Amino acid sequence: LVLSVLFAAAPRLCATYPLVRNFSRTQYSAGRQNWSVAQDKLGRMLFGNSDCLLVTDSRHWYQYFLSNYSTVRSLLLDGTDGVYAGGSEEFGVFRTSPAGELQYHSLMGTMGSRRPGAIGEIWHIHKAGSNILFQGDHHIFRYNGVDTEVFAAPAKIATSSVIKGNLYVAIEGMGLFYFKNGKFEEAP
Repeated sequence: LVLSVLFAAAPRLCATYPLVRNFSRTQYSAGRQNWSVAQDKLGRMLFGNSDCLLVTDSRHWYQYFLSNYSTVRSLLLDGTDGVYAGGSEEFGVFRTSPAGELQYHSLMGTMGSRRPGAIGEIWHIHKAGSNILFQGDHHIFRYNGVDTEVFAAPAKIATSSVIKGNLYVAIEGMGLFYFKNGKFEEAP
């Protein structure tokens, strides 16, 4: 009786859980920590790793680096522009070259003289309308495709999220704010 119940339930149990394949660090030859993950339209998996951007097609691993070779903490895939990446004191975009390789383009220069003394870590990247928003430790960086505007938060930003096209930020010791028209306003 027990075996017949197990055999009857087995197909449903297999269908409930997706197949998971684990890779050891020696297989992908990069850092121990993976901070973010995304899947592109080709089915490749991308990982923000403590050493680089890791890309796998499930057979081969490829490494791509930020210009300062820092940790890649955050990723955002944008169907038209590429893969936005944020790390330590750096953010930019990986675009596919004519040869099919990902090439990194730093966006740090798009701030001009508005660049703050320290960027810190870029923990989250969001798309809101036509803008790409990079959330750092103490700033929001708004990239419009050409220039990047810098907005200082009143205190350290703990996390952020876009809800219905609006950026909300949790500011340590102060609560929840939303970012509107370049200003941080307390959420009602």
